[in-house]
Amino acid sequence: MRLSIVTPSYNQGPYIERTIQSVLDQAYPDLEYWVMDGGSTDSTVEILRRYEDRLQWISEKDKGQGDAVNKGFQRATGDILGWLNSDDTYTPEAFRTVMEYFEAHPEINFVCGACQMIDEEDRVLYVKQDCAFNLRRLVRMGVSNVVQPTVFFRRELLEKAGAVDISYRHGMDYELWCRMGPHIRAHYFTQPLANWRYQADSKTCSQRHISIEEGKLIRSRYLQSKWELPWCWYYDFRVKLYLVLEPYLFRWKPEKNPAGRLPDSELVSEEASSRAGTRN
Repeated sequence: MRLSIVTPSYNQGPYIERTIQSVLDQAYPDLEYWVMDGGSTDSTVEILRRYEDRLQWISEKDKGQGDAVNKGFQRATGDILGWLNSDDTYTPEAFRTVMEYFEAHPEINFVCGACQMIDEEDRVLYVKQDCAFNLRRLVRMGVSNVVQPTVFFRRELLEKAGAVDISYRHGMDYELWCRMGPHIRAHYFTQPLANWRYQADSKTCSQRHISIEEGKLIRSRYLQSKWELPWCWYYDFRVKLYLVLEPYLFRWKPEKNPAGRLPDSELVSEEASSRAGTRN
């Protein structure tokens, strides 16, 4: 069973090598890996060239993250699909865990799991755990409780739901899960499958207010009844509370954990670091 991974990228030179290594080091025998770069001007293309015998990549202008993901999925030939942003990483053995489960459970078409939140130096800040996929809860929340880099799904599910909606800059994954929802037969892994990087320059962190507003627009598309609004207000309150507490959650910096430490990327120039993009 073939696994295809797509990485959308733009000016993520400080991190993308760690992303690439986390994919290739899985040593999954039938892996197809596409990196869809939006025409980076930093060290990204130089890094991609070093790995071009083990992955496929294109560097050209695109219409943003969603467009890059769509281009990658259009080229992908795998039975199982996933996408990993260019500053995130997979945990060791993630592919084996996921693919063995898909092989053993043909009725399952979507898996996701726990996710380790890491800092710029790969130190684990905390582990985000959730529960089994629930479409109504997902819609009511107005934000995705399904952590995108932990998601893998069968090709047929994407074909039923359609491509990523590129009109959304932040909530394209949340909207896709909502659209896939009626067709999803999911399994949740309690062990971490991926590492989501918390960095101040990422668009998820630096443009949080835009992300929240997009989420509310998406929610309004999929909400089935006005009687669900009290649940929406409850989840909105939880999001606001989290935003208040977030600076304190990330104030503590744990020591590096050698067991969870991913291979170091090569140093990039100070100029490249300053130009690192905000695709993720």
